[in-house]
Amino acid sequence: MAETLAQPLETERLYPPPVPDLPPPVTEGGQPIDSNPLPPPPEIAPDPGPAPVPPKRRRSPGETNDSPEDPAGTEIRYRDAELLGKSFRIRRSVHEAGTKSIKTWQAAGARIKNALDSPGKALKNFAFKRARNSYQRKLKRQEAAKNQLIKDRRQGSVDKAKDKMDNRAVKVQEHIERMDKRTAAVHENADRRRQEYKDELKNRRQRALARKALREQLRKDGASRSEAKAILAEISSEHIDRVGKVAISTEASKLKLSQAARSKKRAERRHQKTDKKIDKTYDRIVNLERQAKGASEIATEIANVKIPQTRKRIGQLKKRLSSMEENSDARLAVQEDLKNAEAILSRHEANLQYWYNVGKNSRNKGEDKDKKLAELRLQRARHLGQIALADQRVTAKKAVSSSYQKRLEQTLQEVLNN
Repeated sequence: MAETLAQPLETERLYPPPVPDLPPPVTEGGQPIDSNPLPPPPEIAPDPGPAPVPPKRRRSPGETNDSPEDPAGTEIRYRDAELLGKSFRIRRSVHEAGTKSIKTWQAAGARIKNALDSPGKALKNFAFKRARNSYQRKLKRQEAAKNQLIKDRRQGSVDKAKDKMDNRAVKVQEHIERMDKRTAAVHENADRRRQEYKDELKNRRQRALARKALREQLRKDGASRSEAKAILAEISSEHIDRVGKVAISTEASKLKLSQAARSKKRAERRHQKTDKKIDKTYDRIVNLERQAKGASEIATEIANVKIPQTRKRIGQLKKRLSSMEENSDARLAVQEDLKNAEAILSRHEANLQYWYNVGKNSRNKGEDKDKKLAELRLQRARHLGQIALADQRVTAKKAVSSSYQKRLEQTLQEVLNN
């Protein structure tokens, strides 16, 4: 804990404060300098976290920069996180928790020291303001002189006041920078610990993959387990590191290839789902068209056949009814038939409106389904483009992975034969 809290103190010796450039005291026109030559103290910004990664340039599907013949491209292509993959997940989590804990303690210590250092900054600011006010008073007193002899005599005190003000401004700036660097050192230390541990894990993975590749190659060449173990113990560290660098890049290329293959499978699944939706939507459109056509035929039959026939029958019954006597039995029967015919006519009119609405709703739903079908077809076209792009990426990644594999085999043969 003592080492943790003492870490920010080392930055006070590691970073000497620069001397800022101060403005001249008097302009060419004889005007006094600005009343506040020292800029206000900067606010301490919160932890910005890891630096943002700049966006990469988009490459064509066949273009790549991780070819084994281009070592610089390999370094750019495969970062530490890609080289490590999912290895050492528990160790990395534990170390990250420890790093955050240490960072918390160091940040608390830096805040405490800055709080203890704040009165000193306030005193230096107060001293600077007093020196600035003294300089301004003496400068005004010199300008108020009525002859040159008095001005020349007062110039010495003005110069001394200016030097004093400049010195105190430098001390204030040094104090502010010391407090800022004490806070920045906390984040720098945390980033340094993360990177050091990441490099350590990467070296361990390189050596493990190198031993595995050498052991598998020896077993393929016919060596027994004990012979392979003995030969591995005799291989120098330089050769192990040489094989490890190629082996870890080969594993990273295989990981990229598997990721590209999974991306292609996801695109194919999305394409299949879209095809099913298109088929289902098309069947629904056909059913709606059939339903709208049937409703239109029924409505046409009711409007052109049934309703005219019923109205004709009603007219005939009314005509018969007008020629009959008032209290005859036949008149009662005709009245009953007329009542039934009018009820049938009202039912035909209600059915006509119902089938008209059914056809209209079916046509509206069909139009909506047509729009959805067009969108699904556009989506299917996009999915086909994604599949083609993913296929090209898989092909490129296969070429890169096979090149790394050949390079690894060549390196193994060179190490084992030498």
